[in-house]
Amino acid sequence: TIDGADEADRNLDLIKGGGGMLLREKIVATASKKMIVIADESKLVPRLGRYPLPVEVVGFGHKTTAVRLAELFRSLGYVDVKMILRTKDGAPFKTDSGNLIYDCAFGAIQDAPKLAAALRAVPGIVEHGLFLGIATTLLIAGPGDVEVIERA
Repeated sequence: TIDGADEADRNLDLIKGGGGMLLREKIVATASKKMIVIADESKLVPRLGRYPLPVEVVGFGHKTTAVRLAELFRSLGYVDVKMILRTKDGAPFKTDSGNLIYDCAFGAIQDAPKLAAALRAVPGIVEHGLFLGIATTLLIAGPGDVEVIERA
């Protein structure tokens, strides 16, 4: 798979889903032997979380799911996470699978694997935009140069 990312770190962990296709992108990426990510240098961060984390949820009961999300974030020590239901043209945005997305602004994610595991346990969450341990190569384009970061 060759794809972009909304955010990447030097461990090749990513935040994806800004375009709203995170479930299908994760299915394709995990089914691939290799995932090559191409991004410009503005997407490379020391710690994930500057870009809001998309969390795809089932439309039914999504407000209750949002309350559970907020409780989960507080229990993990994230006290000021701004959660916004993504909209398009004044209506809730629908993913390619017909679900909704809450964009969750952390600022910095302290423990991405712990957060990913906790999100999987919340009823109503379909998928999240943390792509951890999936990318094999990261190509970071800068002015006149491309940095290649590969998983060992």
